[in-house]
Amino acid sequence: MKIINKEIEKYITPLALAIWIMNDGSWVKYGIRLTRNAFRYNEVKLLTLILYTKFELSTTIQKLNYLDKYSIYIKSNSVTLF
Repeated sequence: MKIINKEIEKYITPLALAIWIMNDGSWVKYGIRLTRNAFRYNEVKLLTLILYTKFELSTTIQKLNYLDKYSIYIKSNSVTLF
């Protein structure tokens, strides 16, 4: 398991977000899924909060079929913000 430091917010820039999506993102129906398998729920929740406060992205946390594995789903209404 990886651990996210709360100071990560200052490192998530538009460029970092673009690289993150190119690396771990995939289209799912009308939105984008960011697979975050190595993080706990609270850390994924922190990431979704950062995505909302910095970029106003509407997201949900989706539980994957694996034990304690989650992904971030960027809703279709936020895809155009990219």
